[in-house]
Amino acid sequence: MAPSDPILARLLAEHTQLRDLAATLGGMLAASEPPSDGTLTDTRWSMARLMLRHLPVEDRHVFRRLEAHDNPAVRARMAGFRIDLNALYGAYQHHGARWTEDTVRADWFGYRAATRHLLASLTGMMDREESELYPLLDDAPAAEGRAPDARNWAGDAWAIRANLGR
Repeated sequence: MAPSDPILARLLAEHTQLRDLAATLGGMLAASEPPSDGTLTDTRWSMARLMLRHLPVEDRHVFRRLEAHDNPAVRARMAGFRIDLNALYGAYQHHGARWTEDTVRADWFGYRAATRHLLASLTGMMDREESELYPLLDDAPAAEGRAPDARNWAGDAWAIRANLGR
């Protein structure tokens, strides 16, 4: 991994922030009742905002560069990661739509189990990106702009925000 790359350094710092938010959320999940002071919704929204800032940068800086790599094995590895990340993001979207403030209060036990599973998947993906994907950037070419089929991350943010009652 090239820590001198400022964009990669930003992505790694955001992984740290996401892990911190996941730990905060995990601490809330240890309680027998959901917090009543709004901290759960605030933490969920902070995590969503950070992820939706992080993912477009990762798309442009990591995936676009690895798509342009001359080694087909690197491109295949990147494609596998993209599939896994899209599946995880789909699960995250589903989780956010399923677990509104009302459904969290109505089924705290179910929310805790679903969220623990999602957080484990999220931290596992970040661990894999850091150990297996990001090092492939060391000899990847530069790539400019968005992919022609780039996702509308801003549109997703509005949907997640509405699901959280914001």
